[in-house]
Amino acid sequence: MPTGGFLALVSVGRLLGETAELNEDFSAARSFYEIALGAVQAIRFRPEEATIRLRLGELLLRRFANEREQAFAHLDLAIAEFEAKEPAYPDGLSEREVEVLRLIAGGKSNREIAEGL
Repeated sequence: MPTGGFLALVSVGRLLGETAELNEDFSAARSFYEIALGAVQAIRFRPEEATIRLRLGELLLRRFANEREQAFAHLDLAIAEFEAKEPAYPDGLSEREVEVLRLIAGGKSNREIAEGL
């Protein structure tokens, strides 16, 4: 998602889940988070997966009290990812590839990117 000169990689499903939470439609929020989780796992986008797990875990704790074990499992995985030292980009992209994506999102031409790199 281009956002003012830098590339923000987010899951639309997570954003829909957050919107459903704001509208107090907690079942829909849960569904959106679960769909988004499956999507980001498929492309191995670990930072977004951690964020979705955090949101889903918090939602389960607050609104689905009988699912505490599942909530804590999501939270434990999210915390482990947030504490990881190495950066993780979607679908195994390297740091350099993400740098190029950011330049593209910033509107740079091929020539400008080549000169900048």
